[in-house]
Amino acid sequence: MGLQLSRTETVIGLPAVTARDIIKIVGNSGDRFFLPDVERALEVKVCFKEEYGRKYPDHEAARLQAPALLSKMIQEGYVAEDGLHQSEQWGERMGYKLTNKGGDLARVKFVKRISQAQGLKLLNDFLDRVRQVNDPDSPYVFYVKNAWLYGSMLDADAADIGDVDLVVECLMKDKFQPGQRIEACEARAEAVGRNVSGVHALYFCCDEVKVFLKARKAHLSLDGFTVENIHEIKDGVLPLVVDGVVPKRIEKNDE
Repeated sequence: MGLQLSRTETVIGLPAVTARDIIKIVGNSGDRFFLPDVERALEVKVCFKEEYGRKYPDHEAARLQAPALLSKMIQEGYVAEDGLHQSEQWGERMGYKLTNKGGDLARVKFVKRISQAQGLKLLNDFLDRVRQVNDPDSPYVFYVKNAWLYGSMLDADAADIGDVDLVVECLMKDKFQPGQRIEACEARAEAVGRNVSGVHALYFCCDEVKVFLKARKAHLSLDGFTVENIHEIKDGVLPLVVDGVVPKRIEKNDE
């Protein structure tokens, strides 16, 4: 399931890790991206110049290399044209979007494969953390309403897996009324030493839960898909957490 690459492979004329990062950057530009977005990705990952012992983005090199790189992205099937788009600032220009293959490349993780048993332990540990978050007495402002499993963990016949792929939906706990939510988030942020306010406090409290759930586990992926694009997962999903209800410990990989 998904795209499998090694660090030693070459993709779009670049080392696989660099290619993955560039595809991820342009893919995060919005519903579509444009040639200048490819230039900016090159400035971040490839095109540098050294001055006074420090590295700086080489804007001219990025501008010259971007058209050829974009052509390779299209030729290798990672990017497709999205038609001409008109704007007052830029006039008419061609837009581009990631293909399914491009989305797969953006989600590639260059980590050593693990056994199904190791994957199940990671999954059960994740569910334990969800229980902590969803406990009514927990200090978290957000809770996990739904979580879905997808990817290689769903293949019971696979000898090993790349990682444990999950889509997680976090919402504010029901006990906080609409007029209390920003205030509750600001109080939570202050309690853990973060000086944020307004909508930034809300974002912090949501991200805080996801960071806790991730627990710095390299083989636990929570950002491959979102609730909004879960329908794009080609091989289906398995609901795990439903309306805040966390299942008992999973002993084997059964759908």
